[in-house]
Amino acid sequence: MTASSLLQAAMRRKSSAPPSNALVTEADTERPLNLTDLTLLGVGGTLGSGLFLLTGRAARVIAGPAVTLSFTVAAIACLFSALAYAEMASRNPNSGGAYAFAYSALGELPAFLVGMCLTLEYGVSSAAIARSWASYLGDAVGFLPGWLTGKDSVFSVLALVLVLAVSLMLSLGMKEAKWVINAATLAYAGVVAVILVFGVQKVDTGNWDPFFPFGLQGVIAGSSAVFFAYVGFDEVATVAEEAQDAARTVPLAILLSLVIVTSMYIAASLVLTGLMDYEVIDTYAPFSAAFRSVGLPIVAKLVGFGTALGMMNTTTVSLAAQPRIFMSMGRDGLLPRAFALSSSATTVGCGVVVAMLAVLVETHALADVVSGGTLLAFLATNVALLLTRSRIHSRARRTPSLIYLFVGASALTGIVSRLMGKNQMPRWLGLLISIPVMLSISIMLLTSDFEGGSQYERAAPSFMCPLVPIIPMLGSFTTCFLLFQLSNKALTALCTWLALSATTYFCYGARNAIIATSYLNIAVASPTQSYSSFDELATEARSISSNDSPLSSPLPKATNSQAAL
Repeated sequence: MTASSLLQAAMRRKSSAPPSNALVTEADTERPLNLTDLTLLGVGGTLGSGLFLLTGRAARVIAGPAVTLSFTVAAIACLFSALAYAEMASRNPNSGGAYAFAYSALGELPAFLVGMCLTLEYGVSSAAIARSWASYLGDAVGFLPGWLTGKDSVFSVLALVLVLAVSLMLSLGMKEAKWVINAATLAYAGVVAVILVFGVQKVDTGNWDPFFPFGLQGVIAGSSAVFFAYVGFDEVATVAEEAQDAARTVPLAILLSLVIVTSMYIAASLVLTGLMDYEVIDTYAPFSAAFRSVGLPIVAKLVGFGTALGMMNTTTVSLAAQPRIFMSMGRDGLLPRAFALSSSATTVGCGVVVAMLAVLVETHALADVVSGGTLLAFLATNVALLLTRSRIHSRARRTPSLIYLFVGASALTGIVSRLMGKNQMPRWLGLLISIPVMLSISIMLLTSDFEGGSQYERAAPSFMCPLVPIIPMLGSFTTCFLLFQLSNKALTALCTWLALSATTYFCYGARNAIIATSYLNIAVASPTQSYSSFDELATEARSISSNDSPLSSPLPKATNSQAAL
């Protein structure tokens, strides 16, 4: 392929699925996931261990008792992206999540990069969490050898066992796996409820004075520190093809899970800072130490159990999401066809790769890179919503350029803020550079036409994000700003990952994408095809391949008109 054809391939877009009830058929009654299942999956993927591990450090060294407000601010910032996810999931209720959103709005190369960022969020993060679980379990039990937990060696056998066991369970299908996820999430919520009930009885309101020991700046810094405690709600979008009435239930589940998790974080942070003075909070095991200090050692042990359970559940949900991303990319031809042909094999294969990472790679080496990949996926979803809404109205011809300029201005503001924070740029110069640019582009974008309602669409989606373009603009700005607060090492590693991903795309994906062929009506490539489950979709793909379909034969070269799609 020439440079020109590669560029055309990188920017071609795939039609999104019909919105609203267009996908709801009789097959929906056979889909295993209802609104309750989806909400519990979102809560399980989001809550995790962040409740017991992040709160202590944020309270002691960043925000003090005002960490409660930090969680509130972080929730509001996360809500911007959640609302964008909700509308895009309603418009495109297929597996793939942010990858599918980017493919329909941004282009093929951005979609591929987002898919690889989701691999960081789901696959790589599950390896990091599994290794943390093994280490935490070893400390909690006390008698496990270091070679088993990874504490005294490079290898972590327990992490390997956890990932492989969860992968085998998930390979049975979501109809069976959902009961394990639901039970684990409810058990974890029950543990948190018991902890809060006992904790409230021991709260000393005097510990909340002063409430703002680090001032307003501490609240803002704390919100950045705890923002990643909310990551995980987007995993709901990856199981959309197994959800009943997905265009309605997936957006609702995303928002409900965020509300539930936020309530638990706020309540828990209030209890923690009320149990003891913020200056003596243990940053490693804050709740366990706090309950021991008030004479409740049994509750302290319950905290340890809850932390381990939360880590296991987060690992399970992440491992459930990862193969669905690869399967979606495989169906589109951006990854080898093997990923599209077998759900069980894909799940187990992903599990083996994740298990190798969990055994060999230390947790701290992964955490910031995973955060960067997650932020890029959030950014892509917000931008996808802006572009989708702008394209609804024919008069909004200049808006896409303004959207990309706004993202660039947001990135510039994040970089300037980073330099000012490290005293590498005078404050006056940073404000002089960032404020005029942000204001001018924001005003132009706000005055553009984003009216996207039923009067402009043949079939409006079940959920519409309010206050567009304001909400996705705030979501884009927030994610850009937080992205450039990551460490230099994390940003370098993230750029390296993206460069390798782009190379993979140009070497394989651009040449094999199904959208570039004339066989757009086959089931594996059809964005409008509905399936009752992940496993049914895989069965359909296998039958197509075995019947000498175009998928099982070499793909013809795209014509010029097809390549321009």
